[in-house]
Amino acid sequence: MQSAIERRQRIVEILNARRSEQVDNLVCELGVSEKTIRRDIEVLSCSYPLNTKRGNGGCIYVEDGFDLYERYLTARQFEVLEELKKTATEEQTKVLEAILKSFGRNGGVKK
Repeated sequence: MQSAIERRQRIVEILNARRSEQVDNLVCELGVSEKTIRRDIEVLSCSYPLNTKRGNGGCIYVEDGFDLYERYLTARQFEVLEELKKTATEEQTKVLEAILKSFGRNGGVKK
């Protein structure tokens, strides 16, 4: 039996790979109740870009562009680093640019 944390991590991994899934399939695959899956999705949606589509053919899905294994700066974080570059030393500017390049998306941020 897996813990709630392990199960929720598995749900995020499944959705990251498949992009969407029906609740019934997650129930069968993870061996828990529908209520448990729905509660897990509610909790996970506070930290991940998960959405639900109701009705016939409804599912849980992740936003386009989401990748569990990539890290991004928020728009505000990106702005602050850009502001700091204006007063930074040459060495600090190189470090800030490396951070922006590593964590920004195509020179920008994931919005």
